[in-house]
Amino acid sequence: SRMSIHEVVNKYNGIGPAKAISLAAAFELGCRCRDEEVTDDPMIRQSSDVYNIMRNRLERLNYEEFWILMLSRSNRVISEERLSQGGTASTVVDIKLLLKSVIDKLASGIILVHNHPSGNCNPSNEDDRLTHRIKEAATLLDIKLFDHIIITPNSYYSYTDNSRL
Repeated sequence: SRMSIHEVVNKYNGIGPAKAISLAAAFELGCRCRDEEVTDDPMIRQSSDVYNIMRNRLERLNYEEFWILMLSRSNRVISEERLSQGGTASTVVDIKLLLKSVIDKLASGIILVHNHPSGNCNPSNEDDRLTHRIKEAATLLDIKLFDHIIITPNSYYSYTDNSRL
């Protein structure tokens, strides 16, 4: 599902461009059907709720993206915003722009979400540093950082579930 049409045609004998396009459409339709039950303003109760909301956007990407979920006081999602798109191993996040978006939406809490295309769920040292810096800055503004989720093609990692926040 993560391969381009060209890669599928070259890798699998007997699959031409038309069949590869059909397969890509089937994968996309399957993802949309799986995520159809998500409501417009879902409530976040646990890390799996975040994973279910964000996995369709991130699990099949071959490059990193960094997103933020902004929450109301009742832990309902106010907004989902992509803050950056990077390369295969990293992406840059500007904390000032992140907090500006949160303040503009008058969010009470945030959840950080990014992907690791490599399939390695474990946070890097840079992930740890960024999470710590965002938490400190958000605390000064009375904004709660609830979690930082790392999504891979097959799983996810939650800082909160692993007692790292």
